[in-house]
Amino acid sequence: MSYSQELFQYFFYHTNSGMVAFEPVYTNEVLSDLQITHSNKAFEQLVGCHNVEGKTINQILPDFGTYNPEVMNLFDDVCKDGIQQQIEIYAKKLSKWLSINILTPDRKTFIANITDITSRKQNEIALKDIQVKYDSMLNSDTIGIGIAKEGMAIYVNRTLQQMLEYSEEELYNQSFINLFHPDDRILLIERMKKRAAGEYLPNVLIVRVLTKSGNIKYIQHNTTDFAIGNELYVQSIVVDVTQRIEAERELRNSEEKFKILFEQAAVGVAQLNTNTGQFVKVNAKYLEIMGYGLDEMLKLDFQTITHPDDLSPDLQFMEKLKAGIIQDFNMEKRLIHKNGSFVWVSLSVSAMWKPGEDPDYHIAVVQDITPQKKLELERRKLRVAVEQSPVTIAITDLNGTIEYVNPAFCKITGYSLEETIGQNPRFLNSGITPVETFDEMWTTLSKGNTWIGEFINKKKNGDLYYEEAIISPVIDESNAIVNYLAVKNDITYKKLQEELIRKNNRQLMELNATKDKFFSIIAHDLKNPFNSIVGFSDLLCNHMDEYSREKIFSFVKTINESAQNAFKLLENLLVWAHSQLGRMEFKPKFIIVENLFHETVSLLHTNCLAKNITIKSEINDSISLFADKEMLSSILRNLVSNAIKYTPMNGNILLMADANDNEVIFTVKDSGVGIHEKKVDLLFKINEKVTTLGTNNESGTGLGLVLCKEFVERHYGRIWIESTGKEGTTFKFSIPLTPVQ
Repeated sequence: MSYSQELFQYFFYHTNSGMVAFEPVYTNEVLSDLQITHSNKAFEQLVGCHNVEGKTINQILPDFGTYNPEVMNLFDDVCKDGIQQQIEIYAKKLSKWLSINILTPDRKTFIANITDITSRKQNEIALKDIQVKYDSMLNSDTIGIGIAKEGMAIYVNRTLQQMLEYSEEELYNQSFINLFHPDDRILLIERMKKRAAGEYLPNVLIVRVLTKSGNIKYIQHNTTDFAIGNELYVQSIVVDVTQRIEAERELRNSEEKFKILFEQAAVGVAQLNTNTGQFVKVNAKYLEIMGYGLDEMLKLDFQTITHPDDLSPDLQFMEKLKAGIIQDFNMEKRLIHKNGSFVWVSLSVSAMWKPGEDPDYHIAVVQDITPQKKLELERRKLRVAVEQSPVTIAITDLNGTIEYVNPAFCKITGYSLEETIGQNPRFLNSGITPVETFDEMWTTLSKGNTWIGEFINKKKNGDLYYEEAIISPVIDESNAIVNYLAVKNDITYKKLQEELIRKNNRQLMELNATKDKFFSIIAHDLKNPFNSIVGFSDLLCNHMDEYSREKIFSFVKTINESAQNAFKLLENLLVWAHSQLGRMEFKPKFIIVENLFHETVSLLHTNCLAKNITIKSEINDSISLFADKEMLSSILRNLVSNAIKYTPMNGNILLMADANDNEVIFTVKDSGVGIHEKKVDLLFKINEKVTTLGTNNESGTGLGLVLCKEFVERHYGRIWIESTGKEGTTFKFSIPLTPVQ
């Protein structure tokens, strides 16, 4: 295989994107299905299915063909033209949006790169949702709202449509600039250029627009820039001020009308000296807004009663007004009430001189918008608090139908807003929460009281989670229950920590028992062989001359066997102690299993010869895995040593290794004395004493199988026993093919 082919295979099987290779399946010369020939782990994880090779795509993902012939037609086009194609589809079976990139190297085989683009699609849906919210929340009878992208209208609310006398279809994707009066377009274009150059200009502007019927209307035009992702948008809030402008014009043209309007206007009106800013005339509404008497007000100027943070832009507008650059301006600012509080007002200023004349007086019209500002601030705070709250918040009607959930609800449950609204909260029910809990909850709520309790619910992906819930009835002005408000906190981590504490307590008890067993082994099992060594060596030292050569040899053999047993026990104790203390390093690397079998059989060859035991191995020579070789060798040596010990003369031992998609399963099977089923569960526990003499009275250390279990679990594998009484024993253990992090 060439180096480039090796790179391609490595990329195909190890990339994070789903990679899959197909062969076409034709029915009556029409492409009807695709058979999977190769796939990587990312594809299997994406579709939630393993061992897919050999299956067809309609078996795995009917969204590709059975329910979506467009995808199958696309594969057919790629086969005919040989040109790479891409498509985006929604896979209902997976509840995911997928991007599929298809190419063919030889027009006989397809290679598809499949990527999960659900997050991107959800962002697109979120943008549409914003448009819907604007339409439902901000489509008032007096305020027109429009949103433009790159100067072209993408949203216009009903009020703005009525104001301009155009339908939504007529305005969509049209340039807003064409709707303004020709004389004002130049001004607007110049303003856009200056703002683009970084010059500060007010967002609020009064301009003229032309309706569809040709009428001229004056509008107060407030623009705001905002971004969604990398996309820039401009929001325009439009108020029809034609009547106010006409009233102001009449005010300037007629002193009598001015006096009447001035005194009786429902808004605050004042005449000021343009050069000094001092009040000259003030109507009753203005005095009411500010809390001053007339004499007090006429001693003040607008600079004194303006909030310091709002004074600078106000003065800039006034300089342009005096210079003749503008004839009027509009802004929102804060005035300082007589009692020291701040009053938010909408301010309109118009010059009382004609172009070319020296500035003398101007008219200021103010409208108290403090309540709206406070309400807007409170709503913003409430919205931010609810939207950014880490706990889930849900509102239902009296039947339990969900009307609102915050983002935390979607994040914790895994369900989107669209999947949640209109549902009953029981769609999260895991079936584990006792029925009595719900009965108690509804009894409490029906009495108008708040219920506090816990649920065990189920997420969209099937995971269970614990919730601490506070559910309260929402009462209207007539003291009737109109909604239910649920505030719930995910306490899964807390519950898991409590379970972890209980588990740790159990482990501490087990460790304490293990410690007792450890000292028991040292005190008893390690002591016994030394008793034999000391006893027989004393006999040899003091009475050697009294014994025959054969007797002396038997004593020496006993001493040797006792020393070897003591050494094996001490060696296993040290290895086990290191593993318990975490001092044994885990050094995985790629291992050829067949070589490992040969090394193990070679090391134990002498033991087999002593009992004329035959060891046979059955293994595919291509099996390899990523594991710690020393640990794996220790497992096999212990299991094969046990098999030799409990197999009679002329017996047989079988070693096998078999690999599936996820793991390699090792088997050590002997023809020995077997294990009683009551002892099977005790063999891998350090605190249990399970010993049986071998067929030649060989003894064991009692730690070999404990070490095997430790090393197998260090690889995130498992070990088990299959035994049938006196018909031999089969030990099996598994090691994952891919190392678990």
